[in-house]
Amino acid sequence: MEAIDISEDALAEAGRRAAEKNVRIAFRQADLDNIELPEAVYDLVININFLQRSLVPKIKKALKIGGRVIFETYLIDQQTIGHPKNPAYLLGHGELLGLFSDFRVFCYREGKFTEAGKDAFRAGLYGQKVK
Repeated sequence: MEAIDISEDALAEAGRRAAEKNVRIAFRQADLDNIELPEAVYDLVININFLQRSLVPKIKKALKIGGRVIFETYLIDQQTIGHPKNPAYLLGHGELLGLFSDFRVFCYREGKFTEAGKDAFRAGLYGQKVK
C-alpha cells in the first residue's frame, strides 16, 4: 500500500494513524502536478478532493486490468456556496463520468450533499479498469 501527498504534515498524520491501527503503508511525498506513476501496478487508486485533469490518464495507466478507482471531488456549483471557487479545480456536470467512460462504473453520484452538517456540491465515482 502506498500513499502519496505533497503535504509533509498530512503524510506524518497519516503515518501516525496507520501506526495506531498497525497498517503498513509506504508514504511518498510528491507533487502530483509532476508525478510519473508506474504502469499497471495498483489494484486501487483513491483520489479525494483533488482535481488535476492531466492526472486522470496517469491513474488509468497505473491501474492493473481489473483495478478499481474511487474518485470524488467538487462540482462547478461549489463556487456558489464555498471553497474551492477556481473552475480549474471543479468538475463540470457529467465530466467525471466522461473522464472514466472506458471504465465499468459500479456507482456514480453527482449533486449537493450534506456531510457532517456541511453542504457541498460533489461528484463521485467507483469504477473498474476493464481494458
